[in-house]
Amino acid sequence: MLPNEVFSLFNLHYLGLRDTDIEILPEAVGRLQNLEVLDASNANLTYLPNRVVELKKLRYLYAYTVPGALEALQIFKVGGVKVPNGIQHLAGLHALEFVKATPEFLREVRALTELRTFTVCNVRSEQSADLSYAITKMSHLVHLGIAAAAENEVLRFEWLYLPPALSWLGLAGQLEKASMPQLLSSWSHLSSLTCLTLGFSNIDEETFSCLCVLHGLRSLGLMKAFEGKRLDFYAGSFPKLRFLHIWGATKLNQVGIEKGAMQNIVMLLFMYCPELKFLPDGIEHLRALEKLLLEDTSEELIEKLRQQRDSDKCNDED
Repeated sequence: MLPNEVFSLFNLHYLGLRDTDIEILPEAVGRLQNLEVLDASNANLTYLPNRVVELKKLRYLYAYTVPGALEALQIFKVGGVKVPNGIQHLAGLHALEFVKATPEFLREVRALTELRTFTVCNVRSEQSADLSYAITKMSHLVHLGIAAAAENEVLRFEWLYLPPALSWLGLAGQLEKASMPQLLSSWSHLSSLTCLTLGFSNIDEETFSCLCVLHGLRSLGLMKAFEGKRLDFYAGSFPKLRFLHIWGATKLNQVGIEKGAMQNIVMLLFMYCPELKFLPDGIEHLRALEKLLLEDTSEELIEKLRQQRDSDKCNDED
Protein backbone atom coordinates (compact mmCIF):
# COMPACT_ATOMS: atom_id res chain seq x y z
CA MET A 1 0.00 0.00 0.00
CA LEU A 2 1.28 3.44 -0.89
CA PRO A 3 1.72 5.81 2.07
CA ASN A 4 -0.85 8.59 2.24
CA GLU A 5 1.88 11.21 2.05
CA VAL A 6 2.37 10.40 -1.63
CA PHE A 7 -1.03 11.85 -2.46
CA SER A 8 -0.09 15.22 -0.99
CA LEU A 9 2.66 15.67 -3.59
CA PHE A 10 0.54 17.89 -5.79
CA ASN A 11 3.39 18.71 -8.17
CA LEU A 12 4.13 15.04 -8.85
CA HIS A 13 4.49 14.34 -12.58
CA TYR A 14 5.60 10.70 -12.48
CA LEU A 15 4.37 7.83 -10.29
CA GLY A 16 6.32 4.61 -10.83
CA LEU A 17 4.94 1.37 -9.39
CA ARG A 18 6.67 -0.95 -11.84
CA ASP A 19 7.57 -4.44 -10.50
CA THR A 20 5.94 -3.83 -7.13
CA ASP A 21 3.42 -5.95 -5.21
CA ILE A 22 0.89 -3.16 -4.94
CA GLU A 23 -2.60 -4.59 -5.45
CA ILE A 24 -4.74 -1.51 -4.82
CA LEU A 25 -4.27 2.08 -5.93
CA PRO A 26 -6.26 4.33 -3.58
CA GLU A 27 -8.91 6.74 -4.81
CA ALA A 28 -6.68 9.50 -3.42
CA VAL A 29 -4.66 9.26 -6.65
CA GLY A 30 -7.24 11.65 -8.06
CA ARG A 31 -5.61 14.41 -6.00
CA LEU A 32 -2.44 14.27 -8.13
CA GLN A 33 -3.73 16.75 -10.68
CA ASN A 34 -0.32 17.31 -12.29
CA LEU A 35 0.41 13.61 -12.84
CA GLU A 36 1.51 12.87 -16.41
CA VAL A 37 2.86 9.30 -16.11
CA LEU A 38 1.35 6.40 -14.15
CA ASP A 39 3.52 3.32 -14.61
CA ALA A 40 2.14 0.19 -12.92
CA SER A 41 3.83 -2.24 -15.31
CA ASN A 42 4.07 -5.71 -13.77
CA ALA A 43 2.49 -4.60 -10.52
CA ASN A 44 -0.41 -6.58 -9.06
CA LEU A 45 -3.17 -4.16 -9.92
CA THR A 46 -6.31 -5.72 -11.39
CA TYR A 47 -8.33 -2.52 -11.60
CA LEU A 48 -7.79 1.23 -11.51
CA PRO A 49 -9.65 3.48 -9.07
CA ASN A 50 -12.60 5.54 -10.26
CA ARG A 51 -10.82 8.83 -9.64
CA VAL A 52 -8.04 8.07 -12.12
CA VAL A 53 -10.29 9.61 -14.78
CA GLU A 54 -9.88 12.97 -13.00
CA LEU A 55 -6.19 13.13 -13.95
CA LYS A 56 -6.68 15.43 -16.91
CA LYS A 57 -2.92 15.92 -17.49
CA LEU A 58 -2.21 12.17 -17.64
CA ARG A 59 -0.40 11.25 -20.86
CA TYR A 60 1.03 7.76 -20.21
CA LEU A 61 -0.81 4.95 -18.41
CA TYR A 62 0.80 1.51 -18.19
CA ALA A 63 -0.67 -1.33 -16.14
CA TYR A 64 -0.41 -5.10 -16.44
CA THR A 65 0.62 -8.25 -14.58
CA VAL A 66 2.97 -10.85 -16.06
CA PRO A 67 2.79 -14.37 -14.53
CA GLY A 68 6.45 -15.41 -14.54
CA ALA A 69 8.58 -15.29 -17.67
CA LEU A 70 6.53 -13.96 -20.58
CA GLU A 71 6.67 -16.36 -23.51
CA ALA A 72 4.59 -16.57 -26.66
CA LEU A 73 2.12 -19.06 -25.19
CA GLN A 74 1.59 -16.89 -22.10
CA ILE A 75 0.31 -13.83 -23.91
CA PHE A 76 -3.25 -14.76 -22.89
CA LYS A 77 -2.17 -14.88 -19.25
CA VAL A 78 -0.99 -11.28 -19.19
CA GLY A 79 -3.37 -9.69 -16.75
CA GLY A 80 -4.76 -6.46 -18.09
CA VAL A 81 -6.42 -4.03 -15.74
CA LYS A 82 -10.04 -3.02 -15.67
CA VAL A 83 -10.43 0.73 -16.07
CA PRO A 84 -13.33 2.71 -14.61
CA ASN A 85 -16.10 4.27 -16.62
CA GLY A 86 -15.23 7.73 -17.86
CA ILE A 87 -11.88 6.93 -19.49
CA GLN A 88 -12.97 9.12 -22.40
CA HIS A 89 -12.32 12.15 -20.18
CA LEU A 90 -8.56 11.47 -20.40
CA ALA A 91 -8.56 12.91 -23.90
CA GLY A 92 -4.86 13.80 -23.82
CA LEU A 93 -3.60 10.25 -23.28
CA HIS A 94 -0.73 9.24 -25.56
CA ALA A 95 -0.19 5.72 -24.18
CA LEU A 96 -2.65 3.22 -22.72
CA GLU A 97 -1.31 -0.29 -22.28
CA PHE A 98 -2.84 -3.63 -21.30
CA VAL A 99 -6.41 -2.73 -20.57
CA LYS A 100 -9.09 -5.39 -20.35
CA ALA A 101 -11.66 -5.11 -23.11
CA THR A 102 -15.18 -4.55 -21.78
CA PRO A 103 -18.20 -3.27 -23.72
CA GLU A 104 -18.12 0.01 -21.80
CA PHE A 105 -14.41 0.54 -22.32
CA LEU A 106 -14.58 -0.13 -26.06
CA ARG A 107 -17.33 2.46 -26.44
CA GLU A 108 -15.42 5.08 -24.47
CA VAL A 109 -11.90 4.51 -25.81
CA ARG A 110 -12.86 5.72 -29.28
CA ALA A 111 -12.70 9.25 -27.80
CA LEU A 112 -8.95 8.88 -27.11
CA THR A 113 -7.89 10.09 -30.53
CA GLU A 114 -4.44 11.27 -29.38
CA LEU A 115 -3.20 7.78 -28.50
CA ARG A 116 0.18 6.79 -29.91
CA THR A 117 0.45 3.49 -28.02
CA PHE A 118 -2.53 1.21 -27.32
CA THR A 119 -2.61 -2.36 -26.03
CA VAL A 120 -5.84 -4.14 -25.22
CA CYS A 121 -6.32 -7.71 -24.01
CA ASN A 122 -9.09 -10.19 -23.22
CA VAL A 123 -10.83 -9.28 -26.49
CA ARG A 124 -13.76 -11.52 -27.45
CA SER A 125 -15.00 -12.21 -30.95
CA GLU A 126 -18.21 -10.25 -30.52
CA GLN A 127 -16.17 -7.17 -29.53
CA SER A 128 -14.18 -7.11 -32.77
CA ALA A 129 -16.41 -4.56 -34.51
CA ASP A 130 -16.40 -2.07 -31.61
CA LEU A 131 -12.63 -2.38 -31.27
CA SER A 132 -12.12 -1.92 -35.01
CA TYR A 133 -14.23 1.24 -34.97
CA ALA A 134 -12.29 2.65 -32.01
CA ILE A 135 -8.94 2.02 -33.70
CA THR A 136 -10.03 3.83 -36.87
CA LYS A 137 -10.38 6.97 -34.71
CA MET A 138 -6.77 6.72 -33.47
CA SER A 139 -5.04 8.30 -36.44
CA HIS A 140 -1.77 8.91 -34.55
CA LEU A 141 -1.18 5.30 -33.45
CA VAL A 142 2.36 3.98 -33.87
CA HIS A 143 2.21 0.99 -31.50
CA LEU A 144 -0.80 -1.37 -31.35
CA GLY A 145 -1.19 -4.64 -29.48
CA ILE A 146 -4.33 -6.80 -29.38
CA ALA A 147 -4.69 -10.08 -27.46
CA ALA A 148 -7.79 -12.24 -27.67
CA ALA A 149 -9.38 -13.75 -24.58
CA ALA A 150 -8.15 -17.24 -25.55
CA GLU A 151 -6.20 -19.09 -28.25
CA ASN A 152 -9.38 -20.25 -29.99
CA GLU A 153 -11.08 -16.85 -29.88
CA VAL A 154 -11.61 -15.64 -33.47
CA LEU A 155 -10.93 -11.95 -34.02
CA ARG A 156 -13.11 -10.66 -36.86
CA PHE A 157 -11.22 -7.72 -38.27
CA GLU A 158 -12.56 -7.50 -41.81
CA TRP A 159 -13.50 -3.85 -41.15
CA LEU A 160 -10.30 -2.93 -39.33
CA TYR A 161 -8.45 0.01 -40.88
CA LEU A 162 -5.01 0.53 -39.41
CA PRO A 163 -3.61 4.09 -39.23
CA PRO A 164 -0.79 4.70 -41.74
CA ALA A 165 1.67 5.91 -39.06
CA LEU A 166 1.68 2.47 -37.39
CA SER A 167 5.19 1.05 -36.91
CA TRP A 168 4.61 -1.82 -34.43
CA LEU A 169 1.74 -4.31 -34.54
CA GLY A 170 1.09 -7.38 -32.42
CA LEU A 171 -2.00 -9.58 -32.80
CA ALA A 172 -2.54 -12.63 -30.58
CA GLY A 173 -5.64 -14.64 -31.49
CA GLN A 174 -7.14 -16.50 -34.39
CA LEU A 175 -8.00 -14.50 -37.48
CA GLU A 176 -11.08 -15.39 -39.50
CA LYS A 177 -9.97 -17.70 -42.30
CA ALA A 178 -12.25 -16.41 -45.06
CA SER A 179 -11.38 -12.73 -44.64
CA MET A 180 -7.69 -13.16 -43.76
CA PRO A 181 -6.26 -12.64 -47.29
CA GLN A 182 -8.29 -9.44 -47.65
CA LEU A 183 -7.22 -8.26 -44.19
CA LEU A 184 -3.50 -8.85 -44.71
CA SER A 185 -3.55 -7.37 -48.21
CA SER A 186 -5.26 -4.26 -46.85
CA TRP A 187 -2.10 -3.49 -44.87
CA SER A 188 -0.24 -2.50 -48.04
CA HIS A 189 -0.57 1.20 -47.09
CA LEU A 190 1.43 0.64 -43.87
CA SER A 191 4.74 1.92 -45.22
CA SER A 192 5.92 2.76 -41.68
CA LEU A 193 5.28 -0.73 -40.26
CA THR A 194 8.63 -2.19 -39.21
CA CYS A 195 7.72 -4.80 -36.59
CA LEU A 196 4.92 -7.38 -36.87
CA THR A 197 4.17 -10.23 -34.46
CA LEU A 198 1.26 -12.61 -35.08
CA GLY A 199 0.20 -15.30 -32.62
CA PHE A 200 -2.24 -18.19 -33.15
CA SER A 201 -3.45 -16.66 -36.42
CA ASN A 202 -3.99 -19.88 -38.46
CA ILE A 203 -1.99 -18.57 -41.42
CA ASP A 204 -1.48 -21.02 -44.29
CA GLU A 205 0.72 -20.94 -47.40
CA GLU A 206 -1.68 -18.76 -49.40
CA THR A 207 -2.36 -16.19 -46.72
CA PHE A 208 1.34 -15.93 -45.80
CA SER A 209 2.06 -14.68 -49.32
CA CYS A 210 -0.25 -11.73 -48.59
CA LEU A 211 2.25 -10.49 -45.98
CA CYS A 212 4.74 -9.80 -48.76
CA VAL A 213 3.01 -6.44 -49.34
CA LEU A 214 4.76 -5.22 -46.17
CA HIS A 215 7.98 -4.08 -47.82
CA GLY A 216 9.18 -2.03 -44.85
CA LEU A 217 9.21 -4.84 -42.25
CA ARG A 218 12.42 -5.19 -40.24
CA SER A 219 11.12 -7.82 -37.81
CA LEU A 220 8.53 -10.57 -38.34
CA GLY A 221 7.45 -13.07 -35.70
CA LEU A 222 4.97 -15.90 -36.24
CA MET A 223 4.21 -17.41 -32.85
CA LYS A 224 2.20 -20.59 -33.32
CA ALA A 225 0.63 -18.67 -36.17
CA PHE A 226 1.66 -20.66 -39.27
CA GLU A 227 -0.38 -23.81 -39.95
CA GLY A 228 1.01 -24.73 -43.38
CA LYS A 229 3.56 -27.35 -44.41
CA ARG A 230 5.72 -25.22 -46.69
CA LEU A 231 6.96 -21.67 -46.28
CA ASP A 232 8.17 -19.89 -49.42
CA PHE A 233 10.07 -16.64 -49.72
CA TYR A 234 10.02 -15.36 -53.29
CA ALA A 235 12.54 -13.08 -54.99
CA GLY A 236 12.05 -9.50 -53.87
CA SER A 237 10.01 -10.39 -50.79
CA PHE A 238 10.73 -8.68 -47.47
CA PRO A 239 13.62 -6.55 -48.79
CA LYS A 240 14.33 -4.81 -45.45
CA LEU A 241 13.64 -7.72 -43.08
CA ARG A 242 16.43 -8.31 -40.55
CA PHE A 243 14.85 -10.66 -37.99
CA LEU A 244 12.54 -13.61 -38.70
CA HIS A 245 11.22 -15.80 -35.88
CA ILE A 246 9.05 -18.85 -36.66
CA TRP A 247 7.82 -20.42 -33.42
CA GLY A 248 5.51 -23.40 -32.97
CA ALA A 249 4.88 -24.21 -36.67
CA THR A 250 4.08 -27.85 -35.92
CA LYS A 251 3.33 -28.89 -39.53
CA LEU A 252 6.15 -27.01 -41.24
CA ASN A 253 8.47 -29.40 -43.09
CA GLN A 254 9.91 -27.31 -45.94
CA VAL A 255 11.22 -23.78 -46.33
CA GLY A 256 12.17 -22.35 -49.72
CA ILE A 257 14.16 -19.16 -50.25
CA GLU A 258 14.59 -17.76 -53.75
CA LYS A 259 17.59 -15.68 -54.72
CA GLY A 260 16.75 -12.04 -54.03
CA ALA A 261 14.47 -12.75 -51.05
CA MET A 262 15.21 -11.29 -47.61
CA GLN A 263 18.48 -9.75 -48.74
CA ASN A 264 19.07 -7.99 -45.41
CA ILE A 265 18.14 -10.80 -43.01
CA VAL A 266 20.69 -11.15 -40.18
CA MET A 267 18.87 -13.50 -37.79
CA LEU A 268 16.70 -16.52 -38.64
CA LEU A 269 15.05 -18.53 -35.86
CA PHE A 270 13.02 -21.75 -36.10
CA MET A 271 11.77 -22.93 -32.72
CA TYR A 272 9.40 -25.80 -31.88
CA CYS A 273 9.08 -26.91 -35.51
CA PRO A 274 9.24 -30.72 -35.03
CA GLU A 275 8.58 -31.65 -38.69
CA LEU A 276 11.36 -29.48 -40.13
CA LYS A 277 13.88 -32.05 -41.41
CA PHE A 278 15.96 -29.96 -43.80
CA LEU A 279 17.68 -26.61 -43.72
CA PRO A 280 15.84 -23.98 -45.76
CA ASP A 281 16.35 -24.62 -49.46
CA GLY A 282 18.24 -21.61 -50.80
CA ILE A 283 19.65 -20.49 -47.45
CA GLU A 284 22.95 -19.88 -49.25
CA HIS A 285 21.31 -16.85 -50.89
CA LEU A 286 21.08 -15.06 -47.52
CA ARG A 287 24.45 -13.33 -47.72
CA ALA A 288 23.76 -11.00 -44.77
CA LEU A 289 22.73 -13.83 -42.40
CA GLU A 290 24.71 -13.78 -39.14
CA LYS A 291 22.75 -16.15 -36.89
CA LEU A 292 20.66 -19.27 -37.56
CA LEU A 293 18.95 -20.74 -34.50
CA LEU A 294 17.22 -24.14 -34.58
CA GLU A 295 15.56 -25.21 -31.34
CA ASP A 296 13.33 -28.25 -30.81
CA THR A 297 13.30 -29.15 -34.50
CA SER A 298 13.38 -32.76 -35.75
CA GLU A 299 16.12 -35.13 -34.60
CA GLU A 300 16.69 -35.93 -38.27
CA LEU A 301 17.73 -32.34 -38.99
CA ILE A 302 19.94 -32.17 -35.91
CA GLU A 303 21.69 -35.41 -36.92
CA LYS A 304 22.30 -34.10 -40.45
CA LEU A 305 23.89 -30.97 -39.01
CA ARG A 306 26.09 -33.06 -36.69
CA GLN A 307 27.25 -35.17 -39.61
CA GLN A 308 28.00 -32.05 -41.65
CA ARG A 309 29.97 -30.58 -38.75
CA ASP A 310 31.99 -33.78 -38.31
CA SER A 311 32.63 -33.94 -42.05
CA ASP A 312 33.86 -30.34 -42.05
CA LYS A 313 36.20 -31.11 -39.14
CA CYS A 314 37.67 -34.08 -40.99
CA ASN A 315 38.23 -31.96 -44.08
CA ASP A 316 39.95 -29.29 -42.01
CA GLU A 317 42.26 -31.87 -40.43
CA ASP A 318 43.19 -33.28 -43.85
